[in-house]
Amino acid sequence: MYVLGDMARSLPDVVFMGAGIWMAHSFYRSQRKWWQIAGTWTLCVVFCGLAASFLWEYTGMSQMPYERVSMIVGFSCIFAYLYLFTEVPAAQRIFTYFFVDNSMYLLVVLSRYLSVFLLEIIPVSPDLLFLGIYAVLTLAFCTGFANYLKQNMLRGLAVFQHQLTVLSIFAFINYVALLAWIDPWGPMDPLNVLELTRVLLFCAISAGGYYLAFRILLTLRLRMEAEQKEQQMREQMKLTEQYYHNFLENVDQIRTLRHDVNHHIRTIAGLCAGKEWGQLEDYVNRLTEQSAPGELRIWCRHYTVSALLDHYSGVCRSKGIRFECRAAVAPECAVDPIHLCAVLGNALQNAVDACEQMDRKEERFIEVQARERAGKLVIEVRNSFDGFLWEDGERGFRSRKEEEGHGLGLGSIRRTVELYGGYCSAGGQNGVFSLQAVLKEREVGDGTDIYSA
Repeated sequence: MYVLGDMARSLPDVVFMGAGIWMAHSFYRSQRKWWQIAGTWTLCVVFCGLAASFLWEYTGMSQMPYERVSMIVGFSCIFAYLYLFTEVPAAQRIFTYFFVDNSMYLLVVLSRYLSVFLLEIIPVSPDLLFLGIYAVLTLAFCTGFANYLKQNMLRGLAVFQHQLTVLSIFAFINYVALLAWIDPWGPMDPLNVLELTRVLLFCAISAGGYYLAFRILLTLRLRMEAEQKEQQMREQMKLTEQYYHNFLENVDQIRTLRHDVNHHIRTIAGLCAGKEWGQLEDYVNRLTEQSAPGELRIWCRHYTVSALLDHYSGVCRSKGIRFECRAAVAPECAVDPIHLCAVLGNALQNAVDACEQMDRKEERFIEVQARERAGKLVIEVRNSFDGFLWEDGERGFRSRKEEEGHGLGLGSIRRTVELYGGYCSAGGQNGVFSLQAVLKEREVGDGTDIYSA
């Protein structure tokens, strides 16, 4: 029984630390070497153990349970987050630390009070009951975290960087209040109605605070995505108008050239007949130097894709970005034009933004390929970038920008691609960022609502 009691006191600490480390590395991928990661966490465990033992034995903290002292010393683990996940903004790392510790601490609290409640019903060892309940709750929470909570949190945190300071302060206050007001390590005395009410109320406020915070973030995100979709439709209409205007200009220009070509031919023929070679050369040179205003380039036979490529080729030309493109998309392509704009437009805009952040302008470039193959539309965009990426789990990337709404582009591409049963991959290496999106073509009338995303 004494061994079981020791396990009941030590095992929760081990699970607490192990599950916390797993959650941290599930959130973010550290760019540190494996030995740096292992060494950092080992140092944290050793330091926390030594510091907690010293404080418990040689200070006034000896009146507190040892486990509670170790939780207070555990604040030092925040430096591990700051060291290991340097690609993540500092405010986001701090919030993640307190969220993980809050979650794990609440699991201990719930396990304790469930044990106290069930002890009145089930005649079993208190330590054994506590260990069993704690193991079940931790496993259930980690499963829900991996399958649902993690991705929703990352999507909110990736966009609303300017609100993370407030969230971090809330998480910090919540954790301090947990340590100060609730002690899950004391003796398992019979339930006290006042104490139970206080604990349940605090847990409800804590969980409700996190829930409301992320519901608000989710609502704001959905609103911004709707605004982005509306903006994409406006941009598509603008591109359509520009394309049509340039097309009419080219038609008028062709008519004028056809009218003038006979005069040019007669003039050239006359100069040749008179053997006026010098005047002929001068006349031909002046004709060659004439430029065609409002020149429209047809990049492919698909109207929307061609208009979009023509727009961004002009943007790149004005910003000094080398633009290369090979497109072979038929007018009969079954991908909806709005979704084409969402994928190709976001990819090209992200590429332009990345190129603009480069200091060496002569190295800026964007390369685009769009082609249909075996019933699939394949879009590939390669561009130069400054080598700096923030990674937000599941290979989600964003640049240095932190303005509200920035960072939705790649997410929009992924959701559109998934809508067509395809896949999307992205990554950067040696100063080149590559994105590939594959969409399975299908008829609009196949019974699938392509507007349901």
